[in-house]
Amino acid sequence: MMKLLAVVDGTIRESMAKFTFLAFALMSTLMLLVVTFAVNLDVVDGALAAARLFGQDIHLGGQRIAIDELVSGIQTGLAGFVFGVGLFLSIFATANLVPVMLEKGYVDLLLSKPLSRPALFLGRYLGALSVVGFNLLYLVVGVWVVLGVKTGIWKPGLLKAGGIILLTYAIFLGFMMMVGVFTRSSSITIMLSYFLFPLTLFLFFRDNLTVMLTHKWAIFILDGLYWILPKVHEIGMILGSLALGKPVGSLAPLLSSALFGAGCLALGTLYFTRKDY
Repeated sequence: MMKLLAVVDGTIRESMAKFTFLAFALMSTLMLLVVTFAVNLDVVDGALAAARLFGQDIHLGGQRIAIDELVSGIQTGLAGFVFGVGLFLSIFATANLVPVMLEKGYVDLLLSKPLSRPALFLGRYLGALSVVGFNLLYLVVGVWVVLGVKTGIWKPGLLKAGGIILLTYAIFLGFMMMVGVFTRSSSITIMLSYFLFPLTLFLFFRDNLTVMLTHKWAIFILDGLYWILPKVHEIGMILGSLALGKPVGSLAPLLSSALFGAGCLALGTLYFTRKDY
């Protein structure tokens, strides 16, 4: 266990040396500053009386907006922003995790250590997950506290959504680790990871396309891909429901996506264990 934690610590230190960790922290801090100082809300009797953005008054048209609904809306918008932009940035920042490790000289040094290959591979995975998870925790909890102090409303929806975002990244990270160890290419890892987003969206709407297909094998392939690949659209819907404080219909899409990520990580670990470097 101590050796595994040493690999995790080394991965975190590597991200700090490459300013990946610092860049994430800086972007999170800027967003917190915007929420803290640029957005001002005046709450009277549980309703929004006035709002200002960057010092400019926002006209409410005389409407009385319940602060509880406003906080839910803000949390949902922030959760959606972090889910989309945050995942894209996290994938870009950590896509070279395995290809760099497999560079000649570096991989020889790592394999010379008294550490099993599975522990080394999983340590890199947990290290990247820790870097993104720490910054996500810092951002989500920070925004939640700022909104709570400004409005007096402490809704847990944003915190729950943060957990879903981290789990989604963990799923994609497992896929990235597998692609990285197979191809040794950061570019291919990034392209294939980004390609999963439109592909899974396409598969979500596959029922509108299968009526135009005449071959049963084509329908079978589309259905098979849908059940195997992560379900980003459905996870986004689960995230939105949690952020709004609404009940979630089913966690099946999230669970099947987690199985995909775990399977990819297992295949990558197996390949790395048996590959001759």
